[in-house]
Parts: sequence; C-alpha cells; structure tokens
Amino acid sequence: MDNFISFTMVLLILSMITEKIGNFIKLSEISWLKKRMKTSSEDQRERKIQTMSMLTGIGVALIAKANIFQVYSNPKFEFFWSSTDLNATLAGWLSNILGSLLCGLFLSLGSKFFHDLLDMLLQVKNLKRKLVSNEELKLNSIEEYDKYIADIEPKSMNDFIGQQLSKFNNISEYELDYDALIVNVILKDYQTDLPGAIPYKSAGGSIKVIRVNPILLQ
Repeated sequence: MDNFISFTMVLLILSMITEKIGNFIKLSEISWLKKRMKTSSEDQRERKIQTMSMLTGIGVALIAKANIFQVYSNPKFEFFWSSTDLNATLAGWLSNILGSLLCGLFLSLGSKFFHDLLDMLLQVKNLKRKLVSNEELKLNSIEEYDKYIADIEPKSMNDFIGQQLSKFNNISEYELDYDALIVNVILKDYQTDLPGAIPYKSAGGSIKVIRVNPILLQ
C-alpha cells in the first residue's frame, strides 16, 4: 500500500508538471501556434489543445520513464532512465516505451485524476488501519471487502450510539435502525436535552447523521 501511495504521489507531481508545461505552451507567444489556433473553429481548437496535452504528457512520461506496466507491479521500480535501462534488451525497451506512452495519456487527464486516486488510496489505508488491530485483514476481493464493511459497521455504529446515550439517565433502552439511520430511544420520562441527531464518522471517513426518535413510556 505504501508503494502504491508513493508512486501515485510521483505521478501526481508529473501530472502537475504536464499541466504547467501545457499552460505555458498555450499562453506563450509562439506565433505559428497562435495563428493555427486563431484560424480554427472551436471544436478544432479543443482537439488541438487535447492533442497538445497528450503529447506533453507523453513527453514528460518518456523523460521520467514512467512505465505504467511496472510502476504498480514492481516494488523496486525506479523512475528516470539509468544505464541498466539503456542497456536493456529489446523487450525491456519496448516495455518502457509503451508503458510510458500509456502513462503519458493518463498524465494528460490532469492532476485531478491522480489527486482523486491518491485520496482514495489514503482513505483505504486509513480504513485498513482502523479495522485491523492485532489480526491481519485478509480479503481477496472487493465483494469480501464490502461484506466485511456491511457486517462490522452496524455493530460499530450501535456501540458508538450506546456510548453517546449513556450520558442520559432516564433512557430505558434504544434500538438502532441501521438502514434508515434512526435510533428509537425509549424514555422513562421526558428528556429535554436529548439531541435530535447524532453524527457518526464511518470507517471510510464520511459522516452519517443518525436521527434520534424519542419514545416516552406511558
């Protein structure tokens, strides 16, 4: 996971460099480029800008040797060309060139793409750290992960609500409706300071608001 995050941070930086170079070219005083853009229709201009962004991304990726085939599969992968890469076999050259070309297309999507990817990886890492204490979490598929979350979150939410409601002495019992995000609270007498809702921070970082439904015993 740490390698994934480190490599994604490098790709984020490369995508930002790609954006800066692209903006510099678009705003520069290159006469032939300004003339071509000025005589083009809006659709043609958009296509030319997209083409320029892709070429810029590919150029940055080739210089950085950002081989997308190796970045996330090889923990010992190193960016930029070394003497070992230059003396590699034809297969090695093709892998680096084709992988960098493909990575360049991703870089042309902009830094937001890699920023969102990095944010997702950090959330997954944070979630795994919260869910795993002394035992190793072993999940082989996204379906198993979803089932794990579906099983553990209702209990975690119920325990959290129990802690929040333990402050009130006149509560007889409570029942959580997880799907509806409502907690039915049975009161022994009227409670004036009972909150109308309880915010709960899920393992993924999102905030879920649980509505409190007070029920007075007759």
